[in-house]
Amino acid sequence: MLEGPGEYLMAGTNVQVVFSPNTPGPPIAGIAWQESGVFDNGKWIRNHILGGDDSVLRYDMVTSRHEPVRQRRTPHGRRAGVQKVKVYRYK
Repeated sequence: MLEGPGEYLMAGTNVQVVFSPNTPGPPIAGIAWQESGVFDNGKWIRNHILGGDDSVLRYDMVTSRHEPVRQRRTPHGRRAGVQKVKVYRYK
């Protein structure tokens, strides 16, 4: 879900995401920043800014050690994570 220019909200379990530009401009996409959080009365509340150890080698949102406390469980008992990311492009 697009939140702002280059910003996306993602939610799920065992999610792996690849960003790939399909418009003119630099050919490579990267993650500028990534944060976990929750929605409270429709407002995004950040609870942690994710660093390289939290995301670079593991893009799966559910296994991040900084999961939001108030997460719902899926029918399979897994916790669903919510993250907000900002994507940039480069050569």
